[in-house]
Amino acid sequence: DRSAHDILDQVTGQYDERLQEAVSKAEQFAETIRSLADKAISTGDTMVSAKQVMDTAMKSTNVGLESVVDTLRNIKEIFEKIVRIVWTLGAGLAGLGGVLMGLYLNATSWNMGGAMLLLMFSAVTLGGLGAAFGALAGSLVIGLVVEMSSLVIPNDMRYAGALLILILVLLFRPQGILGRAERIG
Repeated sequence: DRSAHDILDQVTGQYDERLQEAVSKAEQFAETIRSLADKAISTGDTMVSAKQVMDTAMKSTNVGLESVVDTLRNIKEIFEKIVRIVWTLGAGLAGLGGVLMGLYLNATSWNMGGAMLLLMFSAVTLGGLGAAFGALAGSLVIGLVVEMSSLVIPNDMRYAGALLILILVLLFRPQGILGRAERIG
């Protein structure tokens, strides 16, 4: 298995090679156009030279476009590999977390992650959907509120504070603390 750094190096290396190839083809194209233009000026035969310029332009741009398309295909394939690796790792870690939680509680049930799911959803919503640092900030706030609320209310009701924060955030600032207000549709 290759690391993400190796994959990124491969992507940027291929991109750099393709970019250099496209630049050299563009330079060749420009040189050909200059020589054809010089020939047209010196001979006065503008119709033939214009046709030659167009033919050269079509051939050069097709080659350049093919290299760009190949580069984009390679980047897409590597990006899909990275996404697949991330989802696989995420699923594996979630499964491991469920197994460890079952071992810690010495029991398993169909709803054993319900309270944790409520806390995570509250934290992500508070921080802002799609904002990684917002989720981090939201998880810190929710964690502190849940643990400190046992000083004021009974221990069995400590998750109510997270639910109250979730309701208030959804009512007054649905995009969260660090989220951006976007209207879709």
